[in-house]
Amino acid sequence: MNALKYKHYTSVLNLGYQPLIDYVQDYFVEYITNIVLAVDTNENEELNALEDIIERLMPESEELCFEVLEKEKVVWDDIKFCCKGVSEEVAQSKKKMWDFLLSHSRLRCTWENFIAYYEQYGSEACWAEYFDENIDFLLNDIDNPVITDEILSALIFADITEESFRKYISSVKLEPYGESLTKLGKMKIKVMIEEDLLPYNISFWDEMDDTASEYRVLYAERNKDAFVASLDDIALKDNEINSLLQSKVFASQEKKQILSKLDVTILGKETAKIIKELNFTINRVYTDTAWNILEEDDRYALLLNQLDAYKNEELPDLFAELASVYHQLIERTRHKFKFAYSDYNKKLFDKLIQKDYITSAEEEWIEKEDDKLFHMGKEHVITGYVKQFKV
Repeated sequence: MNALKYKHYTSVLNLGYQPLIDYVQDYFVEYITNIVLAVDTNENEELNALEDIIERLMPESEELCFEVLEKEKVVWDDIKFCCKGVSEEVAQSKKKMWDFLLSHSRLRCTWENFIAYYEQYGSEACWAEYFDENIDFLLNDIDNPVITDEILSALIFADITEESFRKYISSVKLEPYGESLTKLGKMKIKVMIEEDLLPYNISFWDEMDDTASEYRVLYAERNKDAFVASLDDIALKDNEINSLLQSKVFASQEKKQILSKLDVTILGKETAKIIKELNFTINRVYTDTAWNILEEDDRYALLLNQLDAYKNEELPDLFAELASVYHQLIERTRHKFKFAYSDYNKKLFDKLIQKDYITSAEEEWIEKEDDKLFHMGKEHVITGYVKQFKV
């Protein structure tokens, strides 16, 4: 009799007394409401009893059916047995039932069940959520022979989290992606790039401009050689050029090729500030344009990094546009100069020696009177000679 407290309808069916079964089933809605649902302890109905309840309540009492499922904690081993006996006329109710099993963890987690749902209803939201929630368990059985290429492909497009998508594409062997990027969305495009699973081609580069333009630089970096080889055939935006010039992925010669894609007539201040930091010689047309755009404080770095691009006879005009202390270097007669020591000045004079613009640059500590403390101090300076210019 204890079984009646916990699984009343199961007990009625197991008793096998047909008059009682007929009576219960004649007043089935009232029985479900007043016994199965009303008795708090009645939450352990067996699977065959629940299947019988579902088939009798569907579709007229669908809401009542879900109340029963909410209360009873049965887990189906095989989803195909849920609503197996319902007619085609209640197919929509059957789908709701299967959705419930996936959404409420009332289904044993197997690829067989997962695939059975897909074959019946496709890639629904609850199907994707089920994969999200059970991904580790399912991926541990990724070699299961029931898994088809169709399922593997469908999961690429399923609405799952970034973490799950990354786990998935890192765990399965997929063919190189060849469909439209619009089917992926931004998150999946980014992950596939980061996992080196999105092959580089010009078609994807162009399409990415509309679907995920913020990841084109990442796409270029992860496919460096193919990207550089395609430069003549693709378009680059000025903000992309700026990012690529600052990237640590590309070598100097490659950055020169990237910079050559920039129309110098639209070179702006942001690009000019990036150019001043480039430590390799670039085309003079970009250097000159950047010089004219930059404020004085930014021109020093540009001059140092691009010094080799200038002829010696051009340097006096550049020194004339810097602080007055650098005007010591304008005259091309042999004369002595003196500058306060700084790392910048040391690097500049080392380069000027290499260019044969000056003959020497020596560090010295010289006596200097401190006007505030009224005693002599030491000043660290660099002195040398500008070389006589010979026509």
